Amino acid sequence: MGTTMRFGTAAYVYTALSLVLLLHATTADIPYRPNLVILLGDDVGFADFHSFGAPFQELNEIDRMAREGMMLKNFYTADSVCTPSRAALMTGRLPLRLGFHTATNRYYEAYSTGGLPREEVTIAEVLRDVGYATGMFGKWHLGMNRERNDDGYHFPQHHGFDDVGWLIPLTNSIACDETKLHVNAGPDPNSCFLYRNETIA
Repeated sequence: MGTTMRFGTAAYVYTALSLVLLLHATTADIPYRPNLVILLGDDVGFADFHSFGAPFQELNEIDRMAREGMMLKNFYTADSVCTPSRAALMTGRLPLRLGFHTATNRYYEAYSTGGLPREEVTIAEVLRDVGYATGMFGKWHLGMNRERNDDGYHFPQHHGFDDVGWLIPLTNSIACDETKLHVNAGPDPNSCFLYRNETIA
């Protein structure tokens, strides 16, 4: 039995070495590309997650990602409001340089016609150009339409994202509270809607 195990181990090591050499030979010109997941949350503080020092919070999937990946604890946002902070993260530019600096142009409403300019280079476009598959899910808040109320001119698929899932185009508004604690009439259908790609769901 000992001889068989040694032979088995030697064969396993040889096979593993062959695979490593084969992989190295076939991927020598392709740099290592780690998976990148960037989460940007509104109204989130350091005490909202167990992994960031809140021992009384329940462990969740974000804590698991932090445990299994890389956790960055020093991060500065470019603005305290949704749209400019997202624009800065997407482009690496100050919101002022993107036009998000006035009281009327700091965030978008359902009727707004502005958005992240298409000529701006986004992190998604840079990553896609070097071989990444890119996706965006959740809150966008960088503009919706330009000419019509359904043209989707400013949506993520026009800024380097290959796959766009469920999309919250606007902000987390109390007008969308289904519990009726804040607004007796319930959610306002003019402000509270979701998109799936470019279609209102």
